[in-house]
Amino acid sequence: MKNMKRSKLKCSLLASSIIFSSAFSLHAENSSLQEAIVGGKASINFRLRSEFVDEDAKSATAITERLRIGYTTGDFHGFSAHLDAEDIRALDDSYNAAGLNGKGSKSVVADPEDTEINQAFINYMGDGFHIKMGRQRIILDDARFIGNVGWRQNEQTYDAALLTASPVENLNLKLGYIGEVNRIFGPDSGSDFDSQSFLVHTNYKFNPSITITGFGYLLDFENSTADSTDTFGIRANGALTITEDYNFKYEISAAIQSEAGDSSLDYDAEYYNANLSLSRKGIGIGVGYEVLGSDSGVGFKTPLATAHKFNGWADKFLSTPANGLEDFYLYGFATLPAAIKAKVFYHIFNAETGSDEYGKELDIVLSKAVNKNWSFTSKFADFSDDSSTNYGDITKLTIQTDYKF
Repeated sequence: MKNMKRSKLKCSLLASSIIFSSAFSLHAENSSLQEAIVGGKASINFRLRSEFVDEDAKSATAITERLRIGYTTGDFHGFSAHLDAEDIRALDDSYNAAGLNGKGSKSVVADPEDTEINQAFINYMGDGFHIKMGRQRIILDDARFIGNVGWRQNEQTYDAALLTASPVENLNLKLGYIGEVNRIFGPDSGSDFDSQSFLVHTNYKFNPSITITGFGYLLDFENSTADSTDTFGIRANGALTITEDYNFKYEISAAIQSEAGDSSLDYDAEYYNANLSLSRKGIGIGVGYEVLGSDSGVGFKTPLATAHKFNGWADKFLSTPANGLEDFYLYGFATLPAAIKAKVFYHIFNAETGSDEYGKELDIVLSKAVNKNWSFTSKFADFSDDSSTNYGDITKLTIQTDYKF
């Protein structure tokens, strides 16, 4: 009888212990989850921009502001989440917002008014890998093929799943699937890409002087079949210290492209790029040569690129001409008094196929970081038309300030 009572007592104590431990564990788990949710970090990004455009027969003045507010949770067993929303308003809408504001007689400034969820994704950080699922910003390498078009007020984002892994030291692998491309024109424009696209990107950093990258971008857009492409390429970049004062940087890449998915096109185009620069104590010069080839009257396509970054800031070549594009450019950069950073480009544009000379362009950018949160940028572009196809002269001036924390 005593043994039976002792057994019951032991069972009761054990049961109580289990219940208490479970309750404590559940409370600790809930507490940890609550801490991850409320212990995150808020962010604010505000940009005010004035953009002036002068073309042969028309002009534009666009004064716009963008407010982006976001929140990133803390970590919970490797999981975290991020959400940010943005609102874009025009203070002066004397411009053609890519056909979305009824100002077709004005020059294009692709910053339509909009309010939307910019990013909303879940992260999982594992041992040597990272998974991101949801609406997200994706920038690969220099954004020549996959980018966020960050220059525009409404950036390009992707409804996607992206796996990043580092199976061995200095080797990085990215595998991605894109279900929707949220383009810069906003959800009401009807121009977002319905996508079934795959990204494969891997690089190995041998040392600071050389990183080799290989990539394959299999893009399939149901509602823009002409932009459905398979692109495979290789890239090498790095930096060399020649002497204590002189530094040499280089980027060299090549790619091939053909039609994909339901595209009715039939072509095989090539891409080449070389960019070399030499600097000394913040002052430097550089030279570049980029070729977007053509085949069967189809130019090499980069539908997901941050195209504004390349081939001149006048944005004459956001899409490759049918006869392709050769861009030979020289540039210089320096840090001026008051810590103002300056960069100057001079481009010479020609057709890759045939003898057409498209034109020349001068680009200048000045930027000043007041502190880690506040900065100013002024960008000037002047394109002079030399082509037989009449691209037209255009001058652009942009002045903007950014504040973020």
